[in-house]
Amino acid sequence: HLSTTNFRFTPENVNKPHSGGEGHAHVYVNGSKIARLYGPWLHIPSLPTGETTVMVELNANNHAPLHVDATPIRQMITVQVE
Repeated sequence: HLSTTNFRFTPENVNKPHSGGEGHAHVYVNGSKIARLYGPWLHIPSLPTGETTVMVELNANNHAPLHVDATPIRQMITVQVE
């Protein structure tokens, strides 16, 4: 589950010009993009064994990463998968 503030998922505007405070997210596992996220929930059916990093990055409608003071808006978590 992805919880955001001051951001709205707008799947209807994908591939349209940037509009502040809206867009979608890109989801990565170990650096490889696995999905676009058009709402707050995503089920990842399986993860690779061992140390695995999942990253979610907020993107504008035009797919450009969103930034605050030149820092991309993203969150990462690393888990140990048995």
